[in-house]
Amino acid sequence: MRFLKWVESARLAPKTKTYYQDGWRLLETTSILKLRLDAIDNDVAEQLSFSGSAANANCALRTLRRLLAIAQESA
Repeated sequence: MRFLKWVESARLAPKTKTYYQDGWRLLETTSILKLRLDAIDNDVAEQLSFSGSAANANCALRTLRRLLAIAQESA
């Protein structure tokens, strides 16, 4: 995926790279990655659920926000 390639090539701290990789792994367990980026809105994001603690949800949602911000910058 382009996002993971961006994470690897970006000048980010190693812990930040790991954080985004973990967030991606959590997002992969949902159906959101099958949607077009322009179809993802707050209603879709609010329906997401993740196993484990609230920290997992925060990690996944922060990763999603970053992914959407990168897509917007590229447009």
